[in-house]
Amino acid sequence: MLFENNYMILMYSLAFAPAKCELAPMATTHPQMLTCNRLRDGDILYWKDGDWVLFQKDGEIFTDPAAAEIALAAAQKDVTGNRIVAPYLFDVMPDGRPVKEREIIRAAGPTVQRHLGKQARQTNGQTT
Repeated sequence: MLFENNYMILMYSLAFAPAKCELAPMATTHPQMLTCNRLRDGDILYWKDGDWVLFQKDGEIFTDPAAAEIALAAAQKDVTGNRIVAPYLFDVMPDGRPVKEREIIRAAGPTVQRHLGKQARQTNGQTT
């Protein structure tokens, strides 16, 4: 009988007294960069001052979300001009390092053969 009463109290508390969350939602206010793929050869490009650069370290960092959205809209001219495909914004740390592993891998180039791609043209982060 005691078990049945406790069970009923538990069921009542779950059904009619939902738990309250006291935590405030976390805001994601990371700076952003704009990236895409060049249509001609599939290389990864980064936005800088209205045009595209090959290396992520040379790309423009947007601290203002509105400015990032304006750049993304401006990049559409290169999509319609068949210069690039799939432009999008991604989060970076204030120093420009990508937040997500996907962008770290994309910035380095192909992962299957280290002697190809961007990593073959760099020595200690410097372009050769």
